[in-house]
Amino acid sequence: MSNTPFTLILSLIALFISTASHAQSEINDNIVSSVHRFTLNVGIRSVVPFHNRFLCLDDKGSLFLVSQNSSQIDSSIKKSALSLDFQEIRVIDDTIVGVERFQSYFFDEMTKTWKQYKFKKSIYPGDLIFQDNEYYISSTCSGEWGGTIYFTNKKTGKAYESICTCAVNVIKVPKYYNVTASLAHMSGFATIFNVRNPTKLKVYRAPKTPLGSKSAKFVAIGSNESNSWTGVEKLADTIGATCAGSFKYKNALLYLVEHESFREPPSIWIDSIHNRKLVKLYNLTHFGILGTDDDCYSYNGVTITAFDNKQFSGFIYIADNKLELYIFDRFKK
Repeated sequence: MSNTPFTLILSLIALFISTASHAQSEINDNIVSSVHRFTLNVGIRSVVPFHNRFLCLDDKGSLFLVSQNSSQIDSSIKKSALSLDFQEIRVIDDTIVGVERFQSYFFDEMTKTWKQYKFKKSIYPGDLIFQDNEYYISSTCSGEWGGTIYFTNKKTGKAYESICTCAVNVIKVPKYYNVTASLAHMSGFATIFNVRNPTKLKVYRAPKTPLGSKSAKFVAIGSNESNSWTGVEKLADTIGATCAGSFKYKNALLYLVEHESFREPPSIWIDSIHNRKLVKLYNLTHFGILGTDDDCYSYNGVTITAFDNKQFSGFIYIADNKLELYIFDRFKK
């Protein structure tokens, strides 16, 4: 009997292993485009892009700016917000907004003081995370009680919804929208799916008694969140991991994932998806990043997620098909 088929199979296996090894090496060498390090003993609570820099809120309630292209810190904007206890900061129409649990404030550049801020009513539900020429894409999140992503048509005003607990970011590719959702509850959850045609989703109907409505005697948390998977193409749905963002890399979609395990300490990786499962590609733990915080900025392809531990704090910046690290050494000098 000829052994040619067997030899051919071995050759194909060897070629596959060689190709996979080369791809892995290429990812390991190039996946992190740059690392910026700072000698500053500070914890990071929230980060947003601001005037081609990063506006940071530290754990003491002060603001400072970080340059995108160098390891420079500008504290000229430093304003104490300790008494207000901001959980996060936002930039809305070039205005700095600090968000408490039940109230928001904006920073008045003229008087250098914080004043109460009221969010403007919009045609889309929830918070805007992405938009293109056709749709506003927004989300709401009720934590472990559920979450929703909405596609609102800009011309008709008609909105469509899907379960999404809870939206992290959206990437648009030519034939679909890639949605990453995650929730840091118990051991963590992550769901990644595609939406090829938003009109195939369930039509959104605004609730008659929204949460917090004075006309409602009682509205359960999460009761207004979507319960529909119609029109969604699931790519991965996992327990024991949280996803802090996704990004394009060499025509592939990759995911920033914190893995949990009873046998091993948490670790943060860059993953791909294979056979509906997250597959580890590159470990970021050796940079001192042990996990990410709940705070995550996401808008139109830009994702920023903060991290903080006893030794290091900082943030991960994902934009323009690249991933950058900004790391603050928390040891006192």
